[in-house]
Amino acid sequence: MKKLLAIVVLGLLWSGNAKADCTDDTNFVWRYGDKTKSYILIDYASKNDKPIIITKAYVYTKDKKIVKQISKDYLLEPFRKSNRNLAELANEGNPKESVTFINLRGYNTEVIASVGYACRYK
Repeated sequence: MKKLLAIVVLGLLWSGNAKADCTDDTNFVWRYGDKTKSYILIDYASKNDKPIIITKAYVYTKDKKIVKQISKDYLLEPFRKSNRNLAELANEGNPKESVTFINLRGYNTEVIASVGYACRYK
């Protein structure tokens, strides 16, 4: 009986580590882009040698209700960082909304508590 229990426990431990998620292979940091909190910038960094596609970005309240969701694919190359920064956005004049740039004009930013994302391997 002890052998069977040991086999089950070890099997569960090994299977728990067997499947890595793309969020485990990505670091991300979000911040408001200006003092009026009119947009959010998200910076991603790959920690893996596989291309990762960021598929969605979410803006959440404290109790995890979705304030806003963006569904656009963004390719994050292996061992690279996302390449959009404040200077690039300023040069574009009117940047398109994406999973790296989320426009918040008209939203109540006082309820925003966190940002998240979804991804998949290419």
